[in-house]
Amino acid sequence: MRGRWLAVWLCLLVAVAACAVPHRKDLDVVTKKAVTLSEASNVISRFNRAIDDAETSADTGGLGEIEGGSLLDIDMSAFFARQQLGVRTSTTRLDDASTIVSGAFERYPLWFVAVGDVYAQREKVAGVFVRNSSTAPWRLELAPRLATSTPFPSIRLDGDGSAVLLSPTERRGLPVSPQDLVYRYAQVLADPRAEYADDFVQDAFLGSVRELQEAQREEEEVAFTQTWSAAPVSYALRMKAGGALVFATLERTDNYRVLAKHSLRWQGSEAAAYFPRPVRSAATLTYAHQLLIMLPARGKPLLIGQYGGLVNATGH
Repeated sequence: MRGRWLAVWLCLLVAVAACAVPHRKDLDVVTKKAVTLSEASNVISRFNRAIDDAETSADTGGLGEIEGGSLLDIDMSAFFARQQLGVRTSTTRLDDASTIVSGAFERYPLWFVAVGDVYAQREKVAGVFVRNSSTAPWRLELAPRLATSTPFPSIRLDGDGSAVLLSPTERRGLPVSPQDLVYRYAQVLADPRAEYADDFVQDAFLGSVRELQEAQREEEEVAFTQTWSAAPVSYALRMKAGGALVFATLERTDNYRVLAKHSLRWQGSEAAAYFPRPVRSAATLTYAHQLLIMLPARGKPLLIGQYGGLVNATGH
């Protein structure tokens, strides 16, 4: 049976400080910022130590204490590929953050954004750390990466220096709500002829997705389809210049159906860790992509950061 090598492009641009939240007293509601600068530094230092330990020992058992959400899925899969293939995978290790943006809170969960260079890489990360209770550790849940030359937008702050989290359905001062923005971007990724295709600045991520789609669909011996779905938006911040900065998570599913007497192999990619033998019938690869999108009050939205990877793969 004739083997066929099929290149799959992985779109990878690829806690702690004790923070008590004041409780309601009588009729007064007291709020407090999630972290001070020194507390944020402690959170980041603990995160970096845990990542270093995981890389040194190849033991991912502690990742769940420092990461959450789709980021944990991405990095667990990357470590799995590293163990199976013996290759070094990309991980997030922050240098001291140059920018800390924190909200003010009356109750949990708490969050703050840390922006800093990724250690030994020509990228920086805008990481969202979240703490769900007084007994839970801080976990990094979102970590889209930006080019070092890309400035992180200035965030509008209240009088106490805290940022305000926007509702996913907020429309005040915005051309579209943060949630609708992400839904539309997912539609454009899925189909270049989508209704909102002209509403976005054509960024490098869109370009790489288009190239992947076109290359795979040119394969006559493999039927290829790709779908995109958007998760609910949890973090959108009002920018100082107007508009919003939106953190988004998308799921991408690549489906392959082998035609006639052919086979699929993914040599040279993380998918090879999931398929030690050629796939002769069908395969489904699932990816998670964490995005950072600028939604201006006027003008086209622009993707400025992305981090993602393969999170699961099945086939036979």
